[in-house]
Amino acid sequence: MTQAPTSAKEIQIKLLRIGLIYGGGAFLLNGILFFIMVAVTISELPLVSFMTVGAFVMVLVSDYIGIKLFFKPIYTHLQLAKQTTLSQEAYQDLYIRLLNYPIITVFRIFTFHVLPPYIVLFVMATYMISINLLGWSLVEYSIMASLLVVGVATHAVLEYFAVKRLIYPTLLYAYHHASDCCRTD
Repeated sequence: MTQAPTSAKEIQIKLLRIGLIYGGGAFLLNGILFFIMVAVTISELPLVSFMTVGAFVMVLVSDYIGIKLFFKPIYTHLQLAKQTTLSQEAYQDLYIRLLNYPIITVFRIFTFHVLPPYIVLFVMATYMISINLLGWSLVEYSIMASLLVVGVATHAVLEYFAVKRLIYPTLLYAYHHASDCCRTD
């Protein structure tokens, strides 16, 4: 019999680390590129920095919540597997959830990771422009949107492969314990 390679808590911590490093790294790199590409004046610097830091904190918090939420069913199965023997149906469910988790990670990135922070960022930028605190035009909006699309897509691809590699041993564990209906050989 194959033993579970790592504990549920250990996998969750590694997933959180991957998500926060890739998400935070992508946001920081995009922020640096944005500051380089847009001519931010000294008077605009505190406002743009405030908006950037606020969105960055939201990115990290939304990633943390999203990872905890989407990993919860797998976490529960793995915790139960350590305490007792699971039924074949439970191992099948664990196997299917682990098999789908990398693509669910991409879904999480395009929803939880992107929508809340960047909506707030765009609303804050629009408000600051409307009260004449920022002198931005369509060019700055276009740069911000372009960096968003490229940064999020890159982040999603990188995190997909990192998560896939992380859960692979646990996927093999679940595959070994699942019934023959899940096997393709």
